[in-house]
Amino acid sequence: MATSAAVLIIARSIAAGAPPAAGTPAAGHARAVLGKGWVGAPSVEQLRRTLAPRLDWVLEGASSAEDLWRCEVRWWSRLEAESLVLTARALPGPGAVVGVAGLLSSDGWQVRAALEIAARGGRDAGVLDDVA
Repeated sequence: MATSAAVLIIARSIAAGAPPAAGTPAAGHARAVLGKGWVGAPSVEQLRRTLAPRLDWVLEGASSAEDLWRCEVRWWSRLEAESLVLTARALPGPGAVVGVAGLLSSDGWQVRAALEIAARGGRDAGVLDDVA
């Protein structure tokens, strides 16, 4: 999931017009995780085309910055589902700990989304409706 989270971070930075500059530690770390195909991608759609097949799902359907919210909702949903699988195993161990951490993170994100919906008066939530 860390690699897929990196895709979202890079996509957001590209959409904001501030991708990691070449030669910086951030660019080096991103290149180590995502490979060098994304370097210089001018748009979210171009970034999506450079991703390895195992990461296609992260930006599926995204062609602009506005689409990234749906991608993030999908990412959090997948994190929650994979975390549930890890915690459902009968034996305690590192996987269960990672699963619990994932569930707590997902719960925190859902609370944040609920607070955002409440701040908007419970209406016009847009993509946040997918979370609720």
